[in-house]
Amino acid sequence: ACAASLAPQIDDIIGFYERCAPLLTPTDSDECLKGIARVVSTLPPDRVLAALQRMCAAPAAALQALVPQLQQLPPAPAPTAPRTAAATQSAETAALIKQAVDAFHTMGSLLRNVNVDTTTAAAAAAPGATHPVLSLMSALWPTVAVPLFVAFHTLPDEVAYELCRFCRCAVTACGSEAAPMLEALLQAATHAYARRPYPDVLYLANELLRVFGTNAQHTAVLMAGVQALCQATFAALQTPDACSWYPTIMQEFFDMLVRWVERLAPAILVVGSQPHQLAIACVAYAVHLLPTAHNCLEGTRSSLVFVTRLLKAGKQLQQTDAVGALLAQTGYPLVHALLCCIGGRQPASLYADIRSVLTTLHRANAPALLTWLCFALSVAMPPDTAPVLLPAGLAQPYPLPFTIDAGAAQVFIHDLFTAKRESQALS
Repeated sequence: ACAASLAPQIDDIIGFYERCAPLLTPTDSDECLKGIARVVSTLPPDRVLAALQRMCAAPAAALQALVPQLQQLPPAPAPTAPRTAAATQSAETAALIKQAVDAFHTMGSLLRNVNVDTTTAAAAAAPGATHPVLSLMSALWPTVAVPLFVAFHTLPDEVAYELCRFCRCAVTACGSEAAPMLEALLQAATHAYARRPYPDVLYLANELLRVFGTNAQHTAVLMAGVQALCQATFAALQTPDACSWYPTIMQEFFDMLVRWVERLAPAILVVGSQPHQLAIACVAYAVHLLPTAHNCLEGTRSSLVFVTRLLKAGKQLQQTDAVGALLAQTGYPLVHALLCCIGGRQPASLYADIRSVLTTLHRANAPALLTWLCFALSVAMPPDTAPVLLPAGLAQPYPLPFTIDAGAAQVFIHDLFTAKRESQALS
């Protein structure tokens, strides 16, 4: 409430924080940084940059000194085996990690609360001026961020998280004015993810999609970035076991795809009345994981939300042909996988999300859904059904744990769309 009134004392406030910082708990430090950021945000743009540079000078210098040592750490484990307890670290390594985490965390906590109004008279007096957070980020990019993204596969989880958080906070603070950094940031993140899949890279990509996805001039860059992240995820998490070992990756991946649909639906579905091949591959990947990925409740829920949003986007855009082409390749396997989930492959807490997908399919193509459900519930795969298109190396859908006759299938379909409670229909 009094941020503007405190602005003339910003130098004294920063000096007081610098003296007290070693005595503060992490929570207290975050609260102080939040308050300082709100005061800084009321300053003229040129003074905002000076204040941020002063606040970030010590942590940035510490990180620059730590980069060579962080690059020499042994590689982090890839998601090809169950996560095990971290090996005992030497006191020197533990101290190194703590310094890096503290430095990144301080800068990220500051930047996430900076809100510079670029429409003010002071900002308008300097047309073309760079956003102060972007100026700070640009200065740190070549000496800190790039070397650590290159060495991402060697970073401890705590440092990898704080690096991604710092970049995400910077993008959030800059908004669309971070556009000059978009391509470099997305390329660095996707290359790092290809060497070591890590959930917070996907969270960073989610934020980039949120900020830039509605601007058509960034569509090509964002589509290329999402495709690279998808390919790396398909390669790293090919088996349900891998998803169970690293459930957060699965959840963040499908959360990112939900944002992808929200922001880039025309580029995904309006491609000469055909869906983008990446959309087909992502639905097929969800089909592959739905009945078999256990211990990934939130990831499975996110995959169901992704499929629902994609089909709804096609209807909203009136892309009937694109949705039809998508379902021609994925419709029956998707229904088959959903019924596997209902048959005990997934918990009842997902019934509402499963019903949402089936209801959306019904609205998209009711006759086809009826055919798919009848075949899936009563017999084997229909002879005229095209084989499911899956990313290379992935298995075909899991077999249904039950079969019923066609009459019972019709009763199930009726109950599915008339029952007031999902559990009543799906049980």
